[in-house]
Amino acid sequence: GLSCIWHFSLRNFRRLATEEGQTSVGSPKRNRGTIITTSEECDLPSSADVKTPWRSFNYKQLSVPASISSGASQVKPSEATVIVDGLTVFYREVNPQGAHTNISVLMLHGAAFKSETWYNLGTLGNLSLMGYRVVAIDMPGFGNSPAGTITDKTAFLQHLLAALHLNNPVIVSPSLSGQLSLPFLVKHWQQMAGYVPVAPVGWNVLEQVQCDTRDVPVDVSQVYPPLQVHLPKQLPNLSCIK
Repeated sequence: GLSCIWHFSLRNFRRLATEEGQTSVGSPKRNRGTIITTSEECDLPSSADVKTPWRSFNYKQLSVPASISSGASQVKPSEATVIVDGLTVFYREVNPQGAHTNISVLMLHGAAFKSETWYNLGTLGNLSLMGYRVVAIDMPGFGNSPAGTITDKTAFLQHLLAALHLNNPVIVSPSLSGQLSLPFLVKHWQQMAGYVPVAPVGWNVLEQVQCDTRDVPVDVSQVYPPLQVHLPKQLPNLSCIK
């Protein structure tokens, strides 16, 4: 279940253009980007595949079962707004079709995108047919959500989840939305069923995490060897974030 959300989201949301610039949530700077998708049909990888370094896994080999992909376009999300910390947030929502899980999914987006992106890609429909309740939001200043200042990003996301009644959520967070999701992950990871980062910005917040690991060194052997030389000498041990 969670693995499929990760693979499906990663495969269907790739950018060919840099989005960020100096953009921040609540003060959007529109940059042009391109979305690409693949047409392959999402068998989950075997346990052996999961244990291999992610860089060596060919995600294009994954496929969405035809019984799901063929009906995804027929799933129409409802649209509504919710007030969170004084800000109006527009969202699209789909409910699980048939058998379902108790895991919900919150879809965030990058600087060049919005909740409609997940609908156009078929992600909302596919995940709905896979048994998930999914909510995709327009972050403040994007899509149909008016601009506004988020004074406390962690509190904002926590209040958003409560307002949408998203229990046991998996948060899918591409690029710019890392400014919201990463601070929340650091403080409230116990409230999450999972986290799917897609090149999120704001990762420096992880350097502030203090795990009681008694100076256990971080194993970097799973990092792609040519990239290991670019790692800082002292990596924070984040093993306390499960």
